[in-house]
Amino acid sequence: MTDSELITLAVAQVLQRFPSERRWIRHIRADREWRVMFPDMPTQSGYHKRLKAAEPLLCKAIITLAACCPSWFDDLWTSRPSPLRWGVELLRPDRKNETYTHGNLGGVRQWIESVNQTLKGQLDLEHHGARTPAGVFTRVTRRLLALATGIWHNWTNDVTSKRSLIAFDH
Repeated sequence: MTDSELITLAVAQVLQRFPSERRWIRHIRADREWRVMFPDMPTQSGYHKRLKAAEPLLCKAIITLAACCPSWFDDLWTSRPSPLRWGVELLRPDRKNETYTHGNLGGVRQWIESVNQTLKGQLDLEHHGARTPAGVFTRVTRRLLALATGIWHNWTNDVTSKRSLIAFDH
């Protein structure tokens, strides 16, 4: 199985709402159309090991899809590099008694809450089922990649609501 096939299956698993890798593999093997597209389907443990090993690839795919969307070039950033090595300092709106530094970020809050609600509701972020930190990272990243894929698809096809995943909901 190639890396691109692995990424495709990871996104499809989230969008098809198969939280269990065992059930997902069983579904792929039972469905003739899926078997034709992915004849070299590994076992459940092989699939999971490949996904965990593909962490950098999953992250790169998210960034690549995000950079293809026009919103990537927006002037608004909600984080900046921190003086700590490899750290990020989250920005917050300025308080009334502070000097003007970041401005009013109140409008961003709604976007962030919308993304969080999508992750929790439609992509089952809170029900990842992982048992190790590496497993949590892989499963959460897979869901983020599915979200990025949906947004990219909406931008590419000029859907009115760019961040909506209703078309992928069952």
